[in-house]
Amino acid sequence: MQVFKTFFAVVRKNIGLMCMYTGIFVGIAITMANVVPAEGGASFQETKTSVTVIDRDNSALSAAITNYLYGRQTAVPLEDDQSVLQDALYRRVTSYILFIPAGYEQAFLGQASPEMETAQVPDSYSGAYVDNQVESYVKTVRAYTQAGFGLEAALEAAQADNARAVPVALTQTVVQSRAGVYYFFQFLCYGMAMVMIFGLAPVLLAFSQKGLAARMNASALPLRKRNGQIGLGALVLALLCFVIYMLMAAIIYRDAMLATGALICMLNAFVFLIFSTALGLLIGMVSKNSNMVTAIANVVVLAMCFLGGVYVPKEVLGAGVQTAGKFLPTTWYMQVVDTATTTTEFTQQAMNTIWQGMGMQLIFAAALVSVALVVSKYRQRTA
Repeated sequence: MQVFKTFFAVVRKNIGLMCMYTGIFVGIAITMANVVPAEGGASFQETKTSVTVIDRDNSALSAAITNYLYGRQTAVPLEDDQSVLQDALYRRVTSYILFIPAGYEQAFLGQASPEMETAQVPDSYSGAYVDNQVESYVKTVRAYTQAGFGLEAALEAAQADNARAVPVALTQTVVQSRAGVYYFFQFLCYGMAMVMIFGLAPVLLAFSQKGLAARMNASALPLRKRNGQIGLGALVLALLCFVIYMLMAAIIYRDAMLATGALICMLNAFVFLIFSTALGLLIGMVSKNSNMVTAIANVVVLAMCFLGGVYVPKEVLGAGVQTAGKFLPTTWYMQVVDTATTTTEFTQQAMNTIWQGMGMQLIFAAALVSVALVVSKYRQRTA
């Protein structure tokens, strides 16, 4: 078992990198579990802006505008003094001041388009929103007066129109309530992929060195047994990785790991570990040095995580990106995690979705193993 011992001797030299990526994964998972709100955005509430109306017209129309605005926003009455108003804006006592000039109603009834001045906090989006409300109310009154209504009747009709409430219903919850175990399994694929790559690739690099490879070829150990010991080492490393991660999950989340969804996620993680093992072997075969391993690992794994819905929810990805993501195992991994952690009753349809996700990951793993065998035969012929 000399090859097997050498396998883990090389692994021990890279244990620091493997621990580093494990720490990154655990840090991201715990941080996300504590940062993301537990409740989803299932309600709607209109925000209000603190507004002040300076009525210099003292007419029925100006009074109606004042009542309308104070009814929609947070009223902050202030005296008509420049220093007082400037100080209130500076200290954010009010965010929006509307000045209704003298003679406004008379000009309005004369079919003119009088303007009202405003003062607001610079670069305020809420100020633009209040501007639209005032403009909308004035246009409504204008429409009624042009239709033949008197001013008093037009103001009553406009008040009735604006008193109607428009029901708001959210058809989709933006942020769903997630248990902490969800985020553990969400980012677990990143940790497993990086650990298996930096655990297996350096071993294959070491065995492919000309000096060591020549001594092994000259030894009495058959190639079949040599590859068998390397495969056994990869299997043991993968099982150790899986056991360590599951023990970490059991320590952090305890009873939550006994739920049906968590158990399915554990099986799903084991399936993705098979893919990660195949990926680590392939990268080790095609790489020429450790720098190349690092470059390929970071590009490949990060790309899979971003495009597969691990770091970015698939709901915010474009249709084209989601289509391309179906050619990545992380998409199918997340399909299982999402289904297992959001399903309350595991119906036949839900289980079909779960088995489909796991099956696709195994197909990707088989494809990588096939490519690795082709690369291995090619390297033997050209050696």
